[in-house]
Order: sequence, then C-alpha cells, then structure tokens
Amino acid sequence: MDEAAGFCLRKQDVISCMFSSWYRKLKHLTMESVIIPLPPEFIHYLNSDGIVLPSGHFETKGKREETEDDSWDSSSDGETTHNTVWEQPQFAALHKKIQQTIDYLGGIVFPKLNWSSPLDAKWISSNGTLQCCRPSDIYLLLKSSNRVAHDLSKAFRSCTDYDQCDEPPGGFQLVLRQWVDIIPGMEFRCFVKDSMLIAVCQRDYTTFYNHLVLHQDELMIEIEEYYRRHILSKFSLRHYVFDIYRNYRNSYMLIDFNPFSSITEPLLFTWEELTDILTPESTDPQHPMFRFLTSDAGIQPNKDAYSRLPIDVVDLSTGEDIAKFIDLFKKETWQQDDNSDDEASEQAATLQ
Repeated sequence: MDEAAGFCLRKQDVISCMFSSWYRKLKHLTMESVIIPLPPEFIHYLNSDGIVLPSGHFETKGKREETEDDSWDSSSDGETTHNTVWEQPQFAALHKKIQQTIDYLGGIVFPKLNWSSPLDAKWISSNGTLQCCRPSDIYLLLKSSNRVAHDLSKAFRSCTDYDQCDEPPGGFQLVLRQWVDIIPGMEFRCFVKDSMLIAVCQRDYTTFYNHLVLHQDELMIEIEEYYRRHILSKFSLRHYVFDIYRNYRNSYMLIDFNPFSSITEPLLFTWEELTDILTPESTDPQHPMFRFLTSDAGIQPNKDAYSRLPIDVVDLSTGEDIAKFIDLFKKETWQQDDNSDDEASEQAATLQ
C-alpha cells in the first residue's frame, strides 16, 4: 500500500508509465524520440562506482597502460610508483547508435531512461542543462544521476506485488528525445484520479510567474480540453500523473507520464490533499484545482540545486544542523589557535 497516495501501487502501474509503453500510441502529441535498448554491460557500467567515461573512438580494446608521464613519486627517497592500471569501458555498437540518433534528431537531444531523466545531474553538464550534443554528454549525466540509479535498482520497490525483480519488461532502455526549448513557466503537472482530472500545478514550483495569475482561467479551460481530447481515452490507467507544456503557439505538448503515487513529486500539493479532493463515492462534478505561486514571497529553493552544494551547506540552509556548524566553527577556531602557537614557537626558535 502506498500510504501517502492512498492506493495500492502495482508493478503494472509503473510499467504503464514507462516511456516505451505509451510513446508509440501518443507520439503525435510529443517531441520525436528514439528508444535504444541497453546491453547488460552498459547497465553494469552505470551501476559501478566512479565516473570513467567510455572511450570516444572505440578503436582499441583492453587496458590503458601507464606511461612515465603518469607516474608519481610516493617516497622521500625518490622511488617511483606507477598508478593502478584501469580499464576504460567499451561500448562500440551502443556508442555508434547513440551518435547516429543524435544526428538524426538534429544534433541536440536530452536523455532519459525507462522512466526518469537525469534532472538532478544537470549541474554537472557544461551548460547546466540536459542538452546533449555528444554521447559523452549523455554518459556523464546518466552516471551522475540518483534518479537514473533509482530506475536501475528501485523502480518497483514501492509496489505491493514487488517480486525482487527490478528489471522492466523489455529490459532497460535509453530514450533520446529531440531537444525543445521549454519555458519553465508554461509547463504543468496534471493529476488524474478515477479517470478524472482533479488537479493541475505549475511544474516549476520554485518561481513566481505573473502570467499564471493573469491567465489562470484561460489556462484551466485549455488544459481540461486537452485532457478530454487527447489523454482521457488514450491512456490505460485510471490513476496517473502527466506533464504537459504550452508553447508560444498556444498549443500543448505531452512531456511524460508518472504513477499516481508518492514516488511522484506532488509539487505544490501534498498526496493527502490529492486523495481528498475527490473520493470514488463522490458524484458531484468538480473542476480541477489549479495551484500556482501567487507571489514571490516565501519561495523555497529548488531541490535540484542542492546537489550543487556541499552537504554541510545544504544542512545549514534547511536549518537542520546548526549544531554541526557550531562544532565546525569551534574546530576551526582551535586549529587557528594551534597554528598560531606553532608559528610563535618557530619564531622563538629562530631567534635563539
């Protein structure tokens, strides 16, 4: 039982939200994408510790031998010790397929696995986005993402019928999607319960957008209409979450589906609120609740930004570890005092 959402989350619910489960049927509603099956050795690479990028040219295989330039002096008497020889991952066929797909989709893509994109790792990219022009850009994001790691090892752990198997039917897949410049203030998360659209929320819940206040009624009419025409009879589940984007032409683009469950971020709602908005016994018609920031007062920092900071700074910013700061301050003060004493002793010895 998913207590936060009030529903029994089943494996089939999670599988139905997998990208390959819905894309072919609804591809006309979203950006063009290509699904690439991932071989077991690449999954092992993603699960391994450390970030070592696969070879870019894949011309040779085997171990990289150390040269004299790679050596380092580990002892005071000048004895030379070589670094440990390491093996660079090799995925020639996959690398070639990824490069071909990037070229096919216009030279710029953003990646995801069966369910999740590496949003939490975008800070590590050169431009701070998920925009990828080379296979190495994709490898770096996937290796650095906790969201991707969850897809690989915990995708079904919250399901009532979990059977110790985390691999989805058809195996793990890399999804490369054509890059689209999305204005964050026009992306929305929509919550469906018992096949009824019950709530809508701005996707970027850390920023105040004045246009949402000015055009809230118009937006809700459009989103309800979009749901009735394009999603309601096309998706297999009765309870789910979907994300959409309204572009500058005032038309909508489907982005993704997620389970109606606490494993999905409710943004400005709570799961208790969402389950209480409409109960299965209720027969009263109800318009979806539209929630957005009405001012820039009290806005919380984006959770994704936390991964850019040392954990001590994150603890302090959330007010969770003031004691740690005090201890750290005392330690630094004592260390400075000790250093000052040492310097004074050295000076005295020199004068003598």
